Amino acid sequence: MAKQPDGEKPPRRPQPIGAGSRRALDLSLAMGGEDGADPRLDLSAVAAADSVLFVAGDEGGTVRRLRWHTRKARFVEDRAFDLVGLLQLPHRGEAAEIDIEGLAVDGNRLWVVGSHSVARRRPKDLDDHAGTIARLAEIRRDPNRHLLAVLPLSLDPAGVPEPIHPGAARLETDERGGRLTALLAQDAHLAPFVGVPARENGLDIEGLAVLDGRVFLGLRGPVLRGWALIVEIAPRLAGGGRLDLAPLRDGTLYRKHFLDLGGLGLRDLLSDPEAPHDLLLLAGPTMDLDGPVHLFRWADAARHPAERLVTAAELGEPQIVPWGWGCDHAEGVCLLPPPAGHGPELLVVYDSPDPRRLRKKGRLRVDVLPLRV
Repeated sequence: MAKQPDGEKPPRRPQPIGAGSRRALDLSLAMGGEDGADPRLDLSAVAAADSVLFVAGDEGGTVRRLRWHTRKARFVEDRAFDLVGLLQLPHRGEAAEIDIEGLAVDGNRLWVVGSHSVARRRPKDLDDHAGTIARLAEIRRDPNRHLLAVLPLSLDPAGVPEPIHPGAARLETDERGGRLTALLAQDAHLAPFVGVPARENGLDIEGLAVLDGRVFLGLRGPVLRGWALIVEIAPRLAGGGRLDLAPLRDGTLYRKHFLDLGGLGLRDLLSDPEAPHDLLLLAGPTMDLDGPVHLFRWADAARHPAERLVTAAELGEPQIVPWGWGCDHAEGVCLLPPPAGHGPELLVVYDSPDPRRLRKKGRLRVDVLPLRV
């Protein structure tokens, strides 16, 4: 945890999750895709629009739409949208992977962000020492991971929102990365971490929220001497399916905000319609670690005209979110829409879910928590 300024008391420790403070809800996902992967195992982002959920995983480039089924009392997938095709990404085919880490609905638009990270090859055969050592030297780069895009939400014949291609736009990407990555590669704080794998405290975008026409991006990494970072930008439509970055009020193309989350990185960001200038922050371990997951509220986040330090005392006492050892890595949160929700409640989706969450016929058990921050 970053050191507290003199005279400033640290916040109280969050209280454990008590009995009755969470409930279970099932999502039904379509199984048996082209690659045969189980979509329940790698959910990394979720957003709500009316009574619809949009979810995505960090494998491939698909956003799934789930509709509330009143009789079954759960959300059921009814459509899947291929972003590689909708956004006409240059890198397609079986190897195309966006590594979707954030979704946000802002009015009638769906925003999507990839991790903007690189990845080191995972060891496979630990009995093959020479091969494994050589594999650990290989870095995988995919321009699709540097995606920041917006898609209009149109109503289909049933009156349900769906992302469409006409009017969709994205920041420019190329073989070396993208527009945003190029900017951050020149930044005094972040430049050393661009090109470092995400699981090694490298650049890794995992949170996305839209406030007052600006996009806030939460970084899982790097965490700098205990301080997590949020990057604030103002994307604008530039025509021809392109996004550009408009200058912020201070004339810069981006701003950084440094937050004392007790050494944790950011796993998701969320706006709150009841407090439209606030940001809810899902914080968890950086790199590839198990550990605590907390939800913080950054009050008036959208009203700060300059870069700033946000201390633990300003963020107040966090709310604990469930987590597990080797499983249940909380990756995405959204406010549960009616009629599924009963007041201000959070729906939490997990990467690497506990096997006990996997139910029959493609069902996945997720958590619903009362919003307490």
